[in-house]
Amino acid sequence: MKYFLAIDKGEYLSNADRFVNVDLKSIDSRFDKNNNLQALCIFTTSFEKESELKFFLMNKNLMYSKYANYPLVFIYKRNYYRALNVPYKAHLDYLNFHYLENKICKCAKNPNFLHALTKYYVSHMYLNQELNSLRSYLSNPYADYKLYDVIRNFVDKICFKIKNGVRVINFRGLLDLSLFIYKFSSSNVSINSTVNNTELFKDSFEHSYFDEDDPRLFHYEELQARARQKEESQISFF
Repeated sequence: MKYFLAIDKGEYLSNADRFVNVDLKSIDSRFDKNNNLQALCIFTTSFEKESELKFFLMNKNLMYSKYANYPLVFIYKRNYYRALNVPYKAHLDYLNFHYLENKICKCAKNPNFLHALTKYYVSHMYLNQELNSLRSYLSNPYADYKLYDVIRNFVDKICFKIKNGVRVINFRGLLDLSLFIYKFSSSNVSINSTVNNTELFKDSFEHSYFDEDDPRLFHYEELQARARQKEESQISFF
């Protein structure tokens, strides 16, 4: 499938008239090939923001100034044209699968995130098993759900696909999930805030990364307090 950078003139127009293609093949021939989404993402993430990319395109005579106030999108055609948001430099880390997976594991401490995630992917039938597990966990966090195993299966299904018997990255799925996580992380809901009721999130797997700020990690303050109590009782006994 081929993707294009395009100008979005607005939903009020018909699908055929809505988008204006930005022809990038004069910059790099890879942009004119099939399965070019990764190349497009590498290109756009070299720019700090959309206005910088537009300035570059206008200087190269690849975009008319009359379109300066319209947003840029990626488009692809499946029966009709569909649009994807464009990533920029701030999104770059989120396009790294391992960084994204760790970020989602941290986000999963926040019930608001799980609500938003299940709502965003509600129409994705191939994720029904994982979505149902997440909803069940939200309704009863004390049940024996392996939350982080579910999260990892969820991410795996979105970001990978089988092509000709080989497991490959699904860049469209990765991009969509990356932008969703970035938007949530940048919102007013803090994903790094300390969770007061740590029992709400029942640990069910060994972390693949070490996060000293994770309140579930060893309950460090409690262990320190117990160590002091034990030491004091030994001193008083002697």
